[in-house]
Amino acid sequence: MHRDLESLLLVENPWIERPEVLDSWLHEKLPDPFVERRILAQRSDSWQQLGRAHLLIGPRQSGKSTTLWAHLARLDQPVLFLDCEQLLVRQWCHSAPLFLDDLRALSEEPVALFLEEAQHLENAGLFIKGIVDRRYGAPILVSGSSSFHLGDAIRESLAGRATRDVLLPFSLAEVTQQLKGRPEIVRRAHSREILDRHLRIGGYPEVWLSPNPERVLTELVEAIILRDASDLHPIGRPE
Repeated sequence: MHRDLESLLLVENPWIERPEVLDSWLHEKLPDPFVERRILAQRSDSWQQLGRAHLLIGPRQSGKSTTLWAHLARLDQPVLFLDCEQLLVRQWCHSAPLFLDDLRALSEEPVALFLEEAQHLENAGLFIKGIVDRRYGAPILVSGSSSFHLGDAIRESLAGRATRDVLLPFSLAEVTQQLKGRPEIVRRAHSREILDRHLRIGGYPEVWLSPNPERVLTELVEAIILRDASDLHPIGRPE
């Protein structure tokens, strides 16, 4: 394993050197305030199953990483976080056998893997398939934008080897859950306010939680057009 890669892994996974920081490291990944996602209650048990990779896909900034961090924080178990936008990580994740061999230098026992934004890997489907087929003994969690799910090669590579869940921005039920247990008159009044805001700015987490949602929403739209849509279609006039 290259020394620069080792340094990156230690920086992004401080529990490797200092196991006592695991709990605080996991919880510091969660925003404040944190909005509970309904998918956590529905899928947390299945995401712990071995023998498959567990893919969480969806639009940019819909809350995929935060949702998986919330799941991992509840387990309070070691997890190796890999940011697949990093060049060193992309270079490392080209061969499943060599990757798994390197992991033995990090931990004697298999630890959960969290591959964030896996669509940036050159052969994401084949790489993940290689890990699954070698019966990796810990959960494999993968996040990716919707484009990660579109390639036929990826779908074919992971057929029967992965679960797939789609995470969309906050639903109305998710952003009104804090009203549970309040008096009915309070629920009605605040539900109307929340519905109006939800219709006006949508449910993207960063937009919803921002004190300046219009600015954040504008930046998000630009990012989706300039980075995501342009990956699939030629856009002559982004404006």
